[in-house]
Amino acid sequence: MNFVHRASSIYYNQRRLVNYTQDAVRGIAEQLDATSRMTWENRLALATIMAGKKKEYGDKLPITLKSSLWECVGDPDTYLQGEAGLSAIVSE
Repeated sequence: MNFVHRASSIYYNQRRLVNYTQDAVRGIAEQLDATSRMTWENRLALATIMAGKKKEYGDKLPITLKSSLWECVGDPDTYLQGEAGLSAIVSE
């Protein structure tokens, strides 16, 4: 009877650990989703601002925004291509 009690105790503790791990991973995923969404919105807002400044100041714009994902400074088509590229990355 002692062996059965130990086996069920081990199983019970293992299930508790699995449940805690699942809850922790869900919490991390929710936070990462919110953070990713906020980052995405901030990048689009910054790209929109920079595109407006480019139209206003032309080539004399003191700040250029470059990233491995997109380059905003340029004609509006460049902005649209960058936005499409970010959308493709997010959908993966």
